[in-house]
Amino acid sequence: METQPKEGGKLHLKLNITVRPIVNKYREGKLKSTLKRELKERENDQVEANRSIERCIVFYTFANIYIIFLLNYFK
Repeated sequence: METQPKEGGKLHLKLNITVRPIVNKYREGKLKSTLKRELKERENDQVEANRSIERCIVFYTFANIYIIFLLNYFK
């Protein structure tokens, strides 16, 4: 990043972003494999999110069973 003077003498950061990396990423021939990879990453993220939800459900189910056990035990 560079600094670039603006009005009032303040220095503002300037991002050094060029078009080149995006062009390389979606270059002809790479586009199909790049899109497949991005789709696979999204599917993997969805699977991981589902696993996290399942873990939470299992945890809370056992927690509820344990609470019910304790409530019945100390009656």
